[in-house]
Amino acid sequence: MKVDNIYQATEPYMKFIDEYHRETINKKKVKKNKDGSLTTVYSVGIPYNNKIYEVPAYDNETGTIPLNKDGKVNEDEIRKKYIPLLENGSLFEKYGDFGIPKENYETILNLYQLYKQNSNYGKIPEDSIGFYDD
Repeated sequence: MKVDNIYQATEPYMKFIDEYHRETINKKKVKKNKDGSLTTVYSVGIPYNNKIYEVPAYDNETGTIPLNKDGKVNEDEIRKKYIPLLENGSLFEKYGDFGIPKENYETILNLYQLYKQNSNYGKIPEDSIGFYDD
């Protein structure tokens, strides 16, 4: 499958994530982690109205991801941030209905990972790094 075809298959569902990734790079707010990896989004799926919405956990203004005491992503905090934006329709106005039907969730995420691996998604300029994990 061609990279363009993979992108087209996932784009309606991953548009928010893809645009957030690009915005983070353009704003030079990428986080360089201790292991050398880079964070632009760190997406999390939150259930809402019988669909799963993939949203950014990474805050590109602070360079942080909300974590629980055990070091895992605090999904309650993510829901508190994004459920109101889904309820008031502001995310739908900008991105359309990007909710993934639950039965297609794993397939869409796997296709998006394939797109990321076979495109220039991970080619992030060094000067886009704005945060460092000490």
